[in-house]
Amino acid sequence: MNVELIRVGNALDFKDLPLSAACRMGDVVHTAGILPIDPDSGKLVGGSIEEQARLTLTNLVAILERAGSCLAQVGIVRIFLADIARDLAGFNTVYQEFFADHHPARYALGVQLAFPELKVEIQVVAGCPVGERTA
Repeated sequence: MNVELIRVGNALDFKDLPLSAACRMGDVVHTAGILPIDPDSGKLVGGSIEEQARLTLTNLVAILERAGSCLAQVGIVRIFLADIARDLAGFNTVYQEFFADHHPARYALGVQLAFPELKVEIQVVAGCPVGERTA
């Protein structure tokens, strides 16, 4: 099976790292860990969990669209929170805005993230029907 690396054309491509924003294998899209970074500057944005969650999910939408998928095709969401006890409720408030009608399988873990100011990272697996591809 061929693996197609998905390039977004901005800072979400992680140009300085040996990884892609996402890859498509057949009818399935796997994303990298999506972060709350500004797509133009590459800078981490947001002080609160709500701000970081909203930008992370907005970045996820852009990456999925570039791969020819969308939130309605997401099958599983993996959520990594730096302080799960403090931030899960705030994260869930924003998450509900993005997944109001579609409720994929998901789990959330408390983990040590790459930067001290980073509160959230998200990774998903989504379907990508051949007829719906845009990239």
